[in-house]
Order: sequence, then C-alpha cells, then structure tokens
Amino acid sequence: MTAKAGQLWFSVVAGTATAVFVLAFVSPVEMVESDPAVALVASQALVEHGTLDLDVYRGHPDLAYDLDTDHRLRGGGGEVRYFSVGVPVAFAPAVWVCNLFGLDLVQRPVEFAVQNLLSALLCALIFVLLYLLGRRKIPTPQSWVIAVVFTFATPIMSTLATALWNTGLQTVVVCLVLLILCGALGGPGSTRGQLALVGLRPEIP
Repeated sequence: MTAKAGQLWFSVVAGTATAVFVLAFVSPVEMVESDPAVALVASQALVEHGTLDLDVYRGHPDLAYDLDTDHRLRGGGGEVRYFSVGVPVAFAPAVWVCNLFGLDLVQRPVEFAVQNLLSALLCALIFVLLYLLGRRKIPTPQSWVIAVVFTFATPIMSTLATALWNTGLQTVVVCLVLLILCGALGGPGSTRGQLALVGLRPEIP
C-alpha cells in the first residue's frame, strides 16, 4: 500500500470511528437506568473515598438510589452486591477527570450523561480494535468492511451503545487478547512475552 493510500484509509477509519461515536452518543435508545446504573457512583466513591461502599454517600441529598433496597446493591438476602465491579474500577480515571471539571456523578443526570459518553467511546474503540484485528490477516478494505458490519449489525451498537454495560469492557479485552495472540503466532522474536501477557505458557521455542 502506498503512503497516499495509507493516509486515505487512516482518514476513512478515523471518520468511521467518529461516526460510530456520534451515532452511539445521540441514539434515542438508552438503558442507563437499568443494571449499569450506580456503577459510576461507585467509581466516584472509589476516587473520593478509596472504597466501593456507597454508604459513604448515605444521606447525600442528590443520591437517587435506596442503599438498603435497590436491586443493584442488595441481593435477596440483603447482602451487598454490585452488578459489575469491573466498570467502577476501570472507569475510575474517567470519573476522576469528570470531578476535576466539577461534575458530581452522585447527581443522576450527570451520571447518566457520563455513562452515555463513555459507552459511545467504547463503541468507537471496539470498531477500531475490530479493524486492527482484521488487518492482521486480510487487506485493509476487507478489514474495514468486516469491522463496519460487526459494529453496526451486532449488539455492539444495539446494546453496548445504550449504557455502560460490563460487556463493553469484556469486548475490548477480548479484542486486545486476540490482537496479542495474532502478533505472537504471526511473527518471531516477541512470541514468548506476548503469550505470557495473556496468561498462556509459551511453549513455542
């Protein structure tokens, strides 16, 4: 591929990723009040207080969740539980940045808006990772087509764009692991380190 063609395809992929972000962000279908709710509040608790225990916000005038009865926080026997611990931990840096700009995620409208923003960013990132995964084995045009189809014709857009589901993080991790494995099995030199990085025993000499 020539340098000019490479620049053209870079613009195409970047433009498509931007389109994915915009479409996910402005989509009228939202599920931010379902199971993913509370996760970013837990992120803020981790950032501000070093704990995922939302009791630190008990009595907060803006807290919209009942800490004693909400199904995302209490199991049937009253035990404390969270829908996803990975989301609060993984997005703590993003919440820290939000706090720097004066955003309080205990406020439900702010929490939902940030959830929508982060889920749209995840969708765009997944598209890019799918494209890069395809580029490991097939030409650029086909990689782009497959990434577009997988993004728009699967739950990546129909579900992951609606809220900050833990499945979004899982998809990113799976794509990264596959990229590492493709690199490990497709070229010499760094095979052992790449396989060890994803928890596999490097048997290849």
